Amino acid sequence: MGQIKVVTDTAASVPPELVAKYGLGIARYAVNFGTESFVDDGIELSVDRFEAKRTETGQVPKTGIPSAGQFVQLFRSIAQPGDTIFSVHIGSKISGIVGSAQMAAAEVPELNVVVYDTHTVSMATGFLAIAAAEAAQAGATKDEITKVINDTRPRIDFLSTSVELEYIKESGRIIGGDKAADAAVKNVPILRFQDGKPGVVELTRTHNTAMKRSIELFRETAAGRRIKKLAISHANREEVAMKYREMVERELAPQEIVFGQLGITLMAHLGPGALLTSVLYA
Repeated sequence: MGQIKVVTDTAASVPPELVAKYGLGIARYAVNFGTESFVDDGIELSVDRFEAKRTETGQVPKTGIPSAGQFVQLFRSIAQPGDTIFSVHIGSKISGIVGSAQMAAAEVPELNVVVYDTHTVSMATGFLAIAAAEAAQAGATKDEITKVINDTRPRIDFLSTSVELEYIKESGRIIGGDKAADAAVKNVPILRFQDGKPGVVELTRTHNTAMKRSIELFRETAAGRRIKKLAISHANREEVAMKYREMVERELAPQEIVFGQLGITLMAHLGPGALLTSVLYA
């Protein structure tokens, strides 16, 4: 029957310890400063080097998806003929990575590659990849894992804020991002996915207000359900993120919290001031 492997990407921002725990394969985006291109691997392009290049160039960086060839190389490096790979990626309405993975899947007929479009980003995608990996480690079949992912997807939620408004404007992927950046009075936007695309759903006056309102929105959406998992991903905002974590623990009482540095792929779109929250409802 073969083994079952799970792949996701750097825009899922899965912390390294969870990548290791679940044996996830990671497809890595490129981050480009003008003509210079770096792989988001935490080594060639660490957070410190990202910040240094940003300061040095004064540019808002761009990202590049992994090519089909890179996916083929990744698939074959983690699997043997007859194995199944679940390739779980951020939404196709904000990135071409799903299409790249699908092209690669056609080039590896010896492997059974299932490409899954999560229609979201960050650890909201990561939670789906982890759900697949947990099921695989428990001995679930391909069909059972597909059901696990499909059953988990409606219970996923995501909100983020950013103080680097020029980044969300330049991204071009965030509905209302340009208006928020160009507003005469600078606010802190709250972003949420709607129909597979991120958009500004509210504008708040301060970071503290944005954090409080985010918690209110999660509570409203939970509608009495417990929060099984909650991930806080921060872009060099550890002090603010720790304060937010205390608020989340007090107000939402999630059963499990994942806390860590946001991956560089998303920092390139949301800026070094971003704070992201991904939720899995029970």
